[in-house]
Amino acid sequence: MPKNSSQKYAGSDASTDRSPSPPPLTPADFGISNRPAARGSSTEGRGKCIKYTVGIAVVAVIGAVGMAIAISPNGLENPFEPIDPPGQTEANPWRSGSTGLDLVVENALENRYDAMFDEYISKWNESPSLNLRSIKVEYDYECSETMGRVKVCNGDYGRTDWKGLALNFMRNGNTIWSTSRLNDFFLDSGSVSDKKYTMCHEQGHSYGLPHLDENYWNFDSGDCMDYTLRPRNNLEPGNFSLEFLAEMYGSSSSSSSSSSTTGRGGYLRHKKQRALNEDEGSLQQDGIGTIPNDIMLKYREAVVDIETSKCAPGVCNIVLGGGFEIHAHKLGV
Repeated sequence: MPKNSSQKYAGSDASTDRSPSPPPLTPADFGISNRPAARGSSTEGRGKCIKYTVGIAVVAVIGAVGMAIAISPNGLENPFEPIDPPGQTEANPWRSGSTGLDLVVENALENRYDAMFDEYISKWNESPSLNLRSIKVEYDYECSETMGRVKVCNGDYGRTDWKGLALNFMRNGNTIWSTSRLNDFFLDSGSVSDKKYTMCHEQGHSYGLPHLDENYWNFDSGDCMDYTLRPRNNLEPGNFSLEFLAEMYGSSSSSSSSSSTTGRGGYLRHKKQRALNEDEGSLQQDGIGTIPNDIMLKYREAVVDIETSKCAPGVCNIVLGGGFEIHAHKLGV
């Protein structure tokens, strides 16, 4: 699509509280004395100058207070007002029917991440739209792709511009494999909450989800697909994610995927049908089809470019030709 979220900084998950209201201003704050004017001075001219100076200062203070309220997570009656909401085309659905998505997720992580990986497989599996089966495979720093599967990896990938990276390889609008990387260069010095948030967030992208919201400074929704400066507040697959999964895949308990009132359903059903029409029959033999050699060469080159910061944090698309493209989701640092 190509829609890149602006670069923001997600450092520690320390809470951000609204600053106390500033004390009332006095003339002394502007270098103005209450003493009477010296005899013989022009009080009229001085009065105009004082009024002008105080007027500018008051406007500046009001603006500063307004800004402090606007960015405070507790400063508004309805603080969740996405400034940069995700576009509908940021969804990267897998090819599926309307009774849920069956997917194998490979754990190619170091053993120290196994418990956290299993925790989030279980959390995402609570969605009636997902049937995830995890398998432990050999540790894979390179995070090489597996056709028709998700692979989750970790490693020290260096001082990049991302701490989490999900790559969805697409054909005619459908994901055909996904890899998810955790960058220990940043996460090893971060909190447990930061690791969990990144694990949950990148897995969500691998299952096809877009961001809930791309503003770090507004109210935390609790959903791990929501950008935040306070990871401990957004550690779960929330209502937005669960509803969006139902829109893309339906559920094993219902044949209908139109329960959402957000208007995403019609768009996603159209997108899925368009992909079926464009690719009718070509994915029936083995579920995926053959990837041409020239496309794989372009894919390898593009992955290196993405990893080494030639794609800004947020979402970027790399079109490879022939209906193939990469949707890269970077969780910035």
